[in-house]
Order: sequence, then structure tokens, then C-alpha cells
Amino acid sequence: MIQYISPIQERILLTLARHRFLTVSQLFDCGVGKPNRIRDALALLRERKLTDKQRFGNIQGVAYKGTVQDIHFLSNKGANVLEEHGLLTAEEIKYPKSKNTFFRQDYFHRVATINSEISFERWLLENNASKLFCCNYSDKTGSQRNSTQTGTLKSVTRLTFESGSYIEPDIIFGYQRNEKNYLFCLEIYNGKDTKRVIEQLVKLAEATKESLVAQAFGYQNANRVLCSFEYESNMKAVLERITREPTFQKAGIEKFFFFNLHDKVKENFGKDWISIEGEFQNFTSF
Repeated sequence: MIQYISPIQERILLTLARHRFLTVSQLFDCGVGKPNRIRDALALLRERKLTDKQRFGNIQGVAYKGTVQDIHFLSNKGANVLEEHGLLTAEEIKYPKSKNTFFRQDYFHRVATINSEISFERWLLENNASKLFCCNYSDKTGSQRNSTQTGTLKSVTRLTFESGSYIEPDIIFGYQRNEKNYLFCLEIYNGKDTKRVIEQLVKLAEATKESLVAQAFGYQNANRVLCSFEYESNMKAVLERITREPTFQKAGIEKFFFFNLHDKVKENFGKDWISIEGEFQNFTSF
């Protein structure tokens, strides 16, 4: 790269480019280094204007969620350095093009989304699987400069029905294992709004039936849907109520939906997913 960037600084730049936004704890979970060394390296990178950070104070609910960490990200200069030195192409580098990207109300949901991506990547390494793609709702396509409907920014995860309505899953990913491809949507549910969750799952069931994920990403496989919850009480309420929904009374639908908790997904992506029928399954079994 360039002489004044140390190995840990390079790891930070590359990891930020992969995930766009990360806390120090998440950089540690990605294997970048120990927290104190990460903080020191980030301070030097900010001095050189290769990275920046955003503080999030006075967020509602912090008292029971714990300390809110700063969010770190690449600057435009940092992105240019990675591209100019051939470490990544421009298309591979994720960084905020505008400060309007920041997400005070979305903080905990965004952090949980990134935690899930990090855990999934760790699962890939541990299970001899390769990532085909992974995108989340903050990844955009289109142009803010274009005022036409087709040119405006929209989420890469947007799945559009024939009616023109759409749904944007939090994460859509694909991986290959034992020469077989697998496709998934992953929804991150914070709070305790059971009704909203059920409404979204009905739409996801229809999107799965219509093979919208396969069509959007160019694969032939049927997708599964993963649902991660902040609260166990919310997950249990959804599991109890979902069986009364006509959409989920159809034979075979139980093979496509699985449920878990944020903390468990962060710790081990591959374990303790619960089927609609209440059975615990590992990720490799569905």
C-alpha cells in the first residue's frame, strides 16, 4: 500500500470498505486486532483524513442497551487510497457519500444488521463455504442526481412484485457449499411490534413463492427466510401467531422460515434456528 500505513491500519481500511459502518467492537469481531490497538490506529487514520467517525449520544433506550459506540467509516480520501493502490475496485468499496446517510433512529437496527453479516462471514470460514454475495438495505443503486423515478437511489435488496409494490429485506445473501448454491433473506427485528413482523413475513412469503430473490440476483434456487429478534418475547409471540395466518397454513411453507435471537446470531450464526413448528435446527440442515 503506502509506507506510512501499518498492517492494522490497512486491515481497518479494508474491513470498513467491506461493511461501510463499524464500531470498535465490530472491528475486533472481524479479527482486525485488539480494541486498544484498533482505537489507536483509528486515531491515526482520522488524523490523516482516511477515516472519520460519528458519535451517537442521547439515543432513546441507551439506559438498558448499554453504551453507544462511535461509528467509524472510510472518508472519500480513504476510499481513493484503497482504489489507487489496487487493493479494491471502486465497486467493492463501501463508504458514505453523504453525511445524510447517518442513522440516529436506526442505530441499534443497523448495528444488529452488521453484527449478523460479520457472524455470517465467520460461519463461512468455519464451514468451508464461499460467499456468492451479501448486501443489506443500506446498499443503494441508482443516482441521487437523476430526478426520474428510475434514476433515484433505491436499496439493492428491493424485491418488486408484479403489482409494483415492493419489500426491502434487511439482508439478502447467497453462499455455495459442497458445490450447491443457497439463497437467503434475513430480517432484523428490534422492538416488540408483532403485528408489523407478521405483515412483513406475509410479504416475504409471497416474494419467496414468486422467486423474486432468485430473479433479482440471477440464480435458480429457492430462497429461505431468516428472522432475527431483539426480544425472545417478540419471537415467541410471532411463532404463536404466525400459524393462524392463512399464508402460513399452506403445506410446505414451514420449510422456508426460521427464527432466532440477535445475541445468538451474533455469537454463532449456524446454531439454534427455530422452525415454524418449533424445532431447533442448525444452519446447514435447511
